[in-house]
Parts: sequence; C-alpha cells; structure tokens
Amino acid sequence: MTKPRKTQRETIDALLEFSSEHLDETTARAELEASGVDVAAFLTKVRSKVKAAQDEKRLAWLREGREALQRNATVNPSPRYLGMARPELEARLRARPMGGGEAGAFFHKLEELTDDDLRSLLADIEELDETPED
Repeated sequence: MTKPRKTQRETIDALLEFSSEHLDETTARAELEASGVDVAAFLTKVRSKVKAAQDEKRLAWLREGREALQRNATVNPSPRYLGMARPELEARLRARPMGGGEAGAFFHKLEELTDDDLRSLLADIEELDETPED
C-alpha cells in the first residue's frame, strides 16, 4: 500500500515548521550564506514563482473560457447574409418582430457591431426561428 503523497502546500508547511523548531531565521540565513547561497536572490525567485502560480490559477478560468468561445465560435455566418452590405443587414434586423418587447433590448446600438457580428446575429435569429418549440 502506497503512502499518500503530500501536497506542495503541506510540504512547505512541514519544512517551515521544521526550520522554525530547529533554527532561527538569522542562524538559517547565516548557514545558507556560508554555504554560498544568495538568500535574497533565492527568496526573490521563490516569491516570483509563487506569484506566477497564483496568477495562473486565478486566470485559468478566463483562458479556458476564451478557448471554449473559440471552439464554439461561428466561423462562417449563414451564406444568405455574406453578400449583404451593412445598411441591408441593419434594415433586416430592424424589420424583425420583437416579440413581447424584451428582445428589443438586444437590437439597439447596431452601429457598434461589426458587419460580421450583424451577420452572426441574423444567422442566430434565423436558427432560433427554425427551432421547434416544445
């Protein structure tokens, strides 16, 4: 039966506990420096690696989300809209019925959307219109 492996945090905690029980900080620093270790540079490097690991962990969800968006992005909008100029795309969006009024909130500020976004929006609406309701 194998012994469960300690996590990195548990290992660091055990090392800190051991060093605090057996050496004071001044003695430990003096012994390391006597052995040729640049303690200040070592601590700077450790802090940098810890910060990088924390940043990576903190930002991992963002990177994963962006990757998922790229995988699921519509590469080619409906060919029906590819040849249309911007004024025609905007006119088609404005001509769509807005249902109970809630959907109208999604159709304002069209001037801020790119032509490809307008094409994708029209294609998405078209796909929703074709989806049978339960």
